[in-house]
Amino acid sequence: MAGLFSVILATRNRPELFGDALNSVLNQTYQGFEIIVVDDGSDAQYSENYNNLFNSIAGERPDIETKLLRLAQRDKGHGQSYSLNEGSKFASNEFLCFLDDDDFWIEPCYLEQVANNLCDMPSIDLYMSNQQALLLGKPLTQPVWLENLPNTFNRFPPKSISANIWLVSVDNLMNIDGFCHLNCLVIRKKLFFAIGGMDENIRWECDRDLYLRAINQANQIIFNPNVVSHHRVPDKSKQSNMTTALSEVDRRLYQLRVFEKAVIYAKHPLIRNMAKCQLVYTLKHIAEQLFKSGNYTAGSHFGWQALGARFSFKWLAYLVVQFLKNKLSFKMIG
Repeated sequence: MAGLFSVILATRNRPELFGDALNSVLNQTYQGFEIIVVDDGSDAQYSENYNNLFNSIAGERPDIETKLLRLAQRDKGHGQSYSLNEGSKFASNEFLCFLDDDDFWIEPCYLEQVANNLCDMPSIDLYMSNQQALLLGKPLTQPVWLENLPNTFNRFPPKSISANIWLVSVDNLMNIDGFCHLNCLVIRKKLFFAIGGMDENIRWECDRDLYLRAINQANQIIFNPNVVSHHRVPDKSKQSNMTTALSEVDRRLYQLRVFEKAVIYAKHPLIRNMAKCQLVYTLKHIAEQLFKSGNYTAGSHFGWQALGARFSFKWLAYLVVQFLKNKLSFKMIG
C-alpha cells in the first residue's frame, strides 16, 4: 500500500535532536511513504545543519518523497499546532503521522504494522500505540499516556482484532486518565481536516486537544499497546521547548481552553464529564499558583470559579483561609 502515510516533523533550532527523530523515521521498514519537514523559522545559524539533514534523505531512502517547508521567523516561532497544520496541507497520502523533533521512534516495523492492520480494516480513522517517557535518558515508571488502558479490559472488554490489537471505543479510552501522544497516533487525513486540525491558539497540550476532538468524531479506533517511541521529558533548566518556555500558569490557561472546548463541543457524554472534572482541577491549580505568588485577586477569581463549577467544603475552607491571609497581609502593609 504505497502512499499510505505522510509523516510530519516540525522543528525549530534543534537540528541535533531533529536528526535523531529523522533517522528513526528513515529506519522504518515500510516502503513508499512521504516525509514533510516544517522548519518553524529556525535561526540562520542552524540552516546549514538542517539543509544537510534534509538533503541526506534522498541518499538514504530514495523510495521516500520529501518536502521541506520553511516558515517565516518569529521571536517564539509559530508554534507546534500552526507548523503541523501547515505541513498537513501538503500531505499527499491518506493517513497523517507526527513526530516531535526531540523524540524518536524505536520500532522500525511501526509503520509496516500499522499498514497491515489498516489493510484489514479500511474503516479505521485512528491508530494508537504507546511510548516510553525518558527523563535525562532514564525511563519513568509511572503511566503517562495509554499504558493503563489494557488493565481496564476485564471490566470493559473491547473487540479483539488480532493478537494484542484491539478495536476500542470512547468508553474504553475514558476509563483512564491518559491520552495518546502525537508521536504514536496515526489519524486519517480526512478526519484531521474535518475536525479543524490542530488548534493554533493552544501551545501546551495541543495534542490532548486533538486527541479529544478526534476520538469524539472517529468512526473506528485501533489500539496497539506496543511501545513504539521514546519521549524526552523536557529539561526544566532549558527554555528550548514549549513546556519549559511557558510559566505554570500559562500552561494551565492553555489547558483550560482544551477542557472548555470539550465541555462545549464533545458529543460523547463521557468526554464531557471528564472535561468538567479536569476543568475544576485546572481552575484550582491556577488559583493555587496565583495565591502562592501573592496575586490574591486573580487567585480568588479562579478559585471561586472552581467552587462554582463543583462545590466542596474543603475548597471553600481553603478560599476562606486565602481571603484571611490577604486581609492580614493588607493590614500589615498599611
